[in-house]
Amino acid sequence: MFAHASPRRIPLFWCLLTAGWLMAISLAQATEPSDAQRGAFKQAYAAAQQGGDGWRSLAEGLRNYPLYPYLPAAALEHDIQQTDRASVEAYLKQYPDLIPAADLRRDFLLELARRQDWNDFLALYQPGQGDALSCDALQARLAGGGALDFDKDLAALWGKCLRPGTGHGA
Repeated sequence: MFAHASPRRIPLFWCLLTAGWLMAISLAQATEPSDAQRGAFKQAYAAAQQGGDGWRSLAEGLRNYPLYPYLPAAALEHDIQQTDRASVEAYLKQYPDLIPAADLRRDFLLELARRQDWNDFLALYQPGQGDALSCDALQARLAGGGALDFDKDLAALWGKCLRPGTGHGA
């Protein structure tokens, strides 16, 4: 690679490489949360777990904190019985791939099933979230006037109920 490079370019290459490396280190250190941010997060999280919006004033300056998405999720989880679909959808849209989003979706779906709010349930439901929610999805479909096909919809769930040694089944 350097066989044909002029002698002046080699030091320039190393200077640029070193500068890039130093910049990467400074960026990594800049994103490391401070003790003050950690303390503020703990206070905001404790407030979020109490529900409501009181946590928001405690979370000022934490928008870039890595655990920030846990704050609105904790508040929504606390208030899940009063939470509406729009609030949950807004959170899911903003943080779609994070653990708190998956937990919030599951818990809100369980709440919607408890409420028998089948329209909102079906709007948020995604297959693969466990047997209980699969059963609720089938109930939602029935409530909406849909039909069930045993082989397609129920056979896999039924098979899980007929485990050997449980006293169930034949």
